Amino acid sequence: MRHRDFTERADFDIRYTEEADFEHLHAWLLKPKMLDAVLFSVEEVTEFLGFWKMLGKHKACLAATLQGVPVAMGLLGLLSYKKLQHQAMVYLFVNPKYQRGRLGSTLLRNLLHHGQEKFFLKGAFVEMVENPGVREFFEKQGFSCFLSHENYAFVRGEYYARWLLEKWF
Repeated sequence: MRHRDFTERADFDIRYTEEADFEHLHAWLLKPKMLDAVLFSVEEVTEFLGFWKMLGKHKACLAATLQGVPVAMGLLGLLSYKKLQHQAMVYLFVNPKYQRGRLGSTLLRNLLHHGQEKFFLKGAFVEMVENPGVREFFEKQGFSCFLSHENYAFVRGEYYARWLLEKWF
């Protein structure tokens, strides 16, 4: 099956996130499938958005847009401890309507490059609940799994593993 390539459109752009972008991210995260994938409760989504907004003030968040509207957002979860400032947790969300359109891979590549240039990152990490499709996506981007924690999450009557992936530059 051939996938669309939204990144070839003339109205595609990547920019720093803006305050108004967060209502889009909030809506994506509240979708049941997304809530299961990130293990947030509805209340925790609001807390997570606060964390995201705070890092946005440090230019650690990027948005991929079509016609000026966010369709994907990425965050470098920077750490304030000096001994750990060379690495960041990566958070990447793509509006479900626009998945499989090269937005995630393009945004991730830009986010990691931005992290290396602005924050001098040497490594990035991703934490996810067992999802082979998402894991395959990150592995295609050069990440490798270094930890599998079986039976970590219990969602809708089933146990799922937690996977931690890393990429060093």
